[in-house]
Amino acid sequence: MDSYSDDSDDYPYIKTNHHSTQISIKLESRSREDHTPPFKSIEFILVVAVIVVAVTVGVVVGRKKSKDNNSNSSSSSSGDTPNIPPATNITSINLSVKELVEQWEMSKSWNIVHMTYGKDLITLVDNDTAFRAKYPAGSYKPSATPRGGFGWYSSPESVFASNVSCFSFRVRFPTGFNYVKGGKLPGLWIGETGANGGTHIDDGSSVRIMWRAVGSSEVYLYVPSDQLPAFYQLPGYVDTGDTGDSVWRGSFQYVTGTEWNNITLSVAMNTFAANGTANYDGYLAVQINGVKQSYNQMKWIGVKDKLINGLMMQSFFGGSDTSWASPTDQYVDYSQFTMVTSFPWNREMLDNIIVIGSGSREHAIAWKLLKSKKVNKIYMVPGNGSITTSNGRINNAPNVAINAESIANFSKEVNASMVVVGPEVPLVDGLADDLKRKGVPCFGPSRAAAEIEGSKCFSKAFMHRHGIPTAAFQSFTKYEDAVGYVESVGHNVVIKASGCAAGKGVLIPADKKEAIAALKRVMVDKEFGSAGDEVVVEQFIDGDEVSVMCFSDGYTVTVMPPAQDHKRALDGDKGANTGGMGAYSPAPFVTDRRAGASASGFGPRIDAIVETVLKPTINGMRREGRPFVDAYAKGREIVGVERFPQSDSLMLFQAGTTVVQAPDHTSRLVTSGGRVLSTTALAADLEAAIRAAYVGVAAVSFEGMQFRKDIGHRAITYLANKRSAETGTSGVSYSESGVDIERGDAVVDNIAPMAKTTNRSGCVSDLGGFGALFDVKAAGFKDPILVSGTDGVGTKLKIAQEVNRHQDIGIDLVAMCVNDVLVQGAEPLFFLDYFATGRIHVDVATQVIGGIARGCKESGCALIGGETAEMPGMYRDGEYDLAGFAVGAVERDQMLPRNIRPGNILLGLASSGVHSNGYSLVRYLIEKKSGLVKEGDSSNSVYLQKAPFEPTKTLGETLLTPTKLYVLSCLAAIKNGGVNGLAHITGGGITENLPRVLPDGMNAHVDIGSWNILPVFQWLNEIGKMDSLELLRTFNCGIGMVLIVEKEKVEQITSLLQHHNETVYQIGTIQSSSNKSEKPKVIYQ
Repeated sequence: MDSYSDDSDDYPYIKTNHHSTQISIKLESRSREDHTPPFKSIEFILVVAVIVVAVTVGVVVGRKKSKDNNSNSSSSSSGDTPNIPPATNITSINLSVKELVEQWEMSKSWNIVHMTYGKDLITLVDNDTAFRAKYPAGSYKPSATPRGGFGWYSSPESVFASNVSCFSFRVRFPTGFNYVKGGKLPGLWIGETGANGGTHIDDGSSVRIMWRAVGSSEVYLYVPSDQLPAFYQLPGYVDTGDTGDSVWRGSFQYVTGTEWNNITLSVAMNTFAANGTANYDGYLAVQINGVKQSYNQMKWIGVKDKLINGLMMQSFFGGSDTSWASPTDQYVDYSQFTMVTSFPWNREMLDNIIVIGSGSREHAIAWKLLKSKKVNKIYMVPGNGSITTSNGRINNAPNVAINAESIANFSKEVNASMVVVGPEVPLVDGLADDLKRKGVPCFGPSRAAAEIEGSKCFSKAFMHRHGIPTAAFQSFTKYEDAVGYVESVGHNVVIKASGCAAGKGVLIPADKKEAIAALKRVMVDKEFGSAGDEVVVEQFIDGDEVSVMCFSDGYTVTVMPPAQDHKRALDGDKGANTGGMGAYSPAPFVTDRRAGASASGFGPRIDAIVETVLKPTINGMRREGRPFVDAYAKGREIVGVERFPQSDSLMLFQAGTTVVQAPDHTSRLVTSGGRVLSTTALAADLEAAIRAAYVGVAAVSFEGMQFRKDIGHRAITYLANKRSAETGTSGVSYSESGVDIERGDAVVDNIAPMAKTTNRSGCVSDLGGFGALFDVKAAGFKDPILVSGTDGVGTKLKIAQEVNRHQDIGIDLVAMCVNDVLVQGAEPLFFLDYFATGRIHVDVATQVIGGIARGCKESGCALIGGETAEMPGMYRDGEYDLAGFAVGAVERDQMLPRNIRPGNILLGLASSGVHSNGYSLVRYLIEKKSGLVKEGDSSNSVYLQKAPFEPTKTLGETLLTPTKLYVLSCLAAIKNGGVNGLAHITGGGITENLPRVLPDGMNAHVDIGSWNILPVFQWLNEIGKMDSLELLRTFNCGIGMVLIVEKEKVEQITSLLQHHNETVYQIGTIQSSSNKSEKPKVIYQ
């Protein structure tokens, strides 16, 4: 699917593009106000305040200075009456102030606010407060003048017309400054007092600003919540009498951010780049109603050293120009406020739209609506976590109930022009009808029309009545009757809960026994609630399924590209039926793209569907007057959304997400349902779209994330067979053997940028050549010895593959190799990996090798090469193995171990967990001895259960904690001096590994109680009833690296290691054995 260009002013709608393919993949969760105002920076508020004044002061060219700088505002008829310019209907003003901001050295604060709040910087959020003064249009008494603040101005010479409004206010500057005047803003008048020849504002002088516009106007003043008591609330109407001396009109009130929906005076940091009227001399660029204005003469020349400090604004009521009195007789510090102007809502301005729902469907609707230039903001009820990626244009409304009364009231509150309903249940309940009765435009079918979705029994009967092809069926309200029917038929059946069940109420049993069990789940156990009060038992029809959706006005039908959904939860169309795990479009086996091939544009097969299914449905609805709820873990943090490579061809839509406040008061995006996210890609062909969609999948992760890896597999097979048939050949391709070169190339394309981030001095080749090159001399070595190490990850991979968590396993591979190289005192220089699998899944391979790249970067070594091998005869689909090869260098005279002698101290560095050894025993203990695996229960992996020793995490999470990298900390210790040896504690524990670096005649005396044995080892020891010595010779038990250190250097090296965030234990000493030729060993104390 594609949409019209963003240049269109129309609402976005579907436009079929016969040369593009869309692929969508859904990620699901496995079963099992500190109030902050939008302006956080006082400096930023000052910038905006001064800019407003700067613009208004800078447009007074040709106007004479007032004769009486301190005249009372109530006597303006004595000669201070301005010649007000003609009224102008201004709907938007945009100011570019980047250069002024830089001149005032405020760019850092400005950038922070700009990135946080997007294009329209002056924006209120829910619960923030503004002062609002409404000024109705109409005629006003002669001589009406402003009094010390907000108010009306009129005079005998200039009586306002019935469709014009005006407001004025004064600003006082405690510190003077120079300025250059120039230009005129339509409808704006400025009169200054205390100005020196029109080019200088004196200390303590004031400026009166007046605006005249067509129609009613509003003025907003942003007020931080803690400043509210300082303000005086004006009455809605004040009239001092009929003498004509003065008149106040208009309403004054405080409003919340949800009402802040008009066009505002917005200051955009990058506007100057678009219109080219600002330069490094500090010119302002101004656009009015989108038209560029020439204001090059508005150059500021006097504000160079610092921002104008302590800018004051008079309070809203009372006092004269000379006294500047306020209700509290105090000045109001303008640095606390921001003045903006806004104009009333009308159809020429941007629309706010309410979208009902919280799934990825609704997120996609919101995303598409925001493509229209007529749409301002989307309010989602209740919404989901998509608000975090919308630059402030999508707003959640979780507290608005989904009923017509609440939605109608909320629509008025946010000035919404339309409501779009996504979910079926509100439509079936008649929400669209109720909203339309309340005068709220709603996109969605009536209650009567929605019954075709809300009741499968109705829809099947409807199809039967109108001759629409459908499988043989019977509907039942009694369990016994349904069972009897199943037992009587000679074909397999499908069981469907009639009501709305979030796409999960369809069960596909393999035989009659399963069918009867399915009926019990639906009708007796009420697994789907009231949706199962009535069921449809339908004949099972085997074959390819296609989804054909359309838009209709009740008479005509416009078809969308045909799509194929993937309903089953697991690869190979296995597992439970879901609302959908992914889809691709268009489906090639029903599509004919030849120009003019059909009326629908998608071929004769789709034409037949339109004629036999869609049109009869629409006609039948018109003639009849119809104008798996499962327990999913919630609250799991989602990682990677902020880094998702969002573009017009790759999108991430959120379904089961929400935003929560973490204990540290930061906002976290977490899961809140079964199907959590969906990635959608658009490309020129199906295979490219699939590859791109899975690149999107690889960018995000959360605990228990599950997704299908074979979206589009039927179409790939179909297209491959079709290509062979069209060429008239039956030649064998490499891909037929199970090896797909294109998938391998896709992996290389994905990982090349990751590998590039690991480059270091000495790298002289890029990824993808026949061999990798490295210049040791360029790396800074003079007389080096090269040290190599190779290793794997072992059966820890089995757990990663079982729980579908691959992003950190590459770190294990790097750590096992570079930690070994480190033991020789060598600095790791480069790394190569070997990834072998039965079938390359691009997203999995990308995650694994991405972890390798991160491990290399954290170790200071370059990932300069590797091999990705697809071997279907060696490994099963979904399985992979890893091997790594690291090379380091050490100056010849600095090699370790050296000079180890009695009295040296053993310093143990804490491990992060089991690391990467002993997992065959770990898996045996958990799967056979822990009692966590129930016999006959294969529904969920044991590794998705909560860890008994760490209940905040699953077993999979804790056991997949990556091996600790000790390179940077230990190299610093070695460089410091005093380190005589290191031992990497891997398989065999301290018992087997520490003696490997000791000379004959030396023993390591280790105090078992000197460090904390991690809970995971205590638990494994408990369920395995292992001897403590056996535990110590199998696992690292909490110590991942041992340093052998000179006694006098212990304190210094300990401090250095702790500075590198290592946990350090003094665990023992080196002592001589009685026999100098005796092999070294560990003696536990």
